[in-house]
Amino acid sequence: MKFYKFLIQVLLAITVVSVLFYWLVPSDVYVEVHEVGNGYGYSVIKKNKTLIKQDFIPAIQEQKTFCSFEEAHAIGDLIKHRIEKNESPRITINDLKENKISFLCN
Repeated sequence: MKFYKFLIQVLLAITVVSVLFYWLVPSDVYVEVHEVGNGYGYSVIKKNKTLIKQDFIPAIQEQKTFCSFEEAHAIGDLIKHRIEKNESPRITINDLKENKISFLCN
């Protein structure tokens, strides 16, 4: 019985350390927003290598830039989080709507 109690305590300690390590270690993926004409685009960078350079709003047919720094950063950050979770970084029209991305500034 004591062995099982000890084993549970060790497993719990390992779990806590793993979760803390995951949350406290900074990510090596980051977003940089850049100006594109009268608007903005973003790059997603991992270990000093550009993974994605997006000058125009993804998922739409037209080549329109983001209206604001904040909008470009929001979508870049969404992609960053998907990459960190090993998910597809693909952006949909629904993602743009959920992040209130404007298409009418340019």
